[in-house]
Amino acid sequence: MAVTITIVKDYANVSLGNLRGTLADVALDTSYPAGGYAIAASALALRNILGADVKGGNPAAKVLLYHWDTTNGKLMCIFPSGGGGAAPTSLANAAIATGATTVTSAAANGASDLLPGQGVEVGATANLSTITVRALFLGN
Repeated sequence: MAVTITIVKDYANVSLGNLRGTLADVALDTSYPAGGYAIAASALALRNILGADVKGGNPAAKVLLYHWDTTNGKLMCIFPSGGGGAAPTSLANAAIATGATTVTSAAANGASDLLPGQGVEVGATANLSTITVRALFLGN
């Protein structure tokens, strides 16, 4: 499947000097493709896409980070905590497992599935159909 793009009518052709911009709502689908969602410039009334900046989205969009892959022209979805795995297909919040010691002192040793430092791309086939992001796409 693919994303559904709806151009925000009042901002369909924003001029930024030599650049043009299109503000659009991007509804994600039921099966995230590895590497991100390919978005065609023609779907945004642009000749090419030089970059994109996600400006907001519906309440479900807050669980992920979004990155425009300029090399491949794709919108990538990133799970900020790493999701406890190499490519999480579930958007569950990070958890702390119980340890052998009751969590009442500094001796508690619960293990966390947080992966500090770098987010991890959402796994292929993850269902992101509840998410819609609003992005400003820049191009000419």
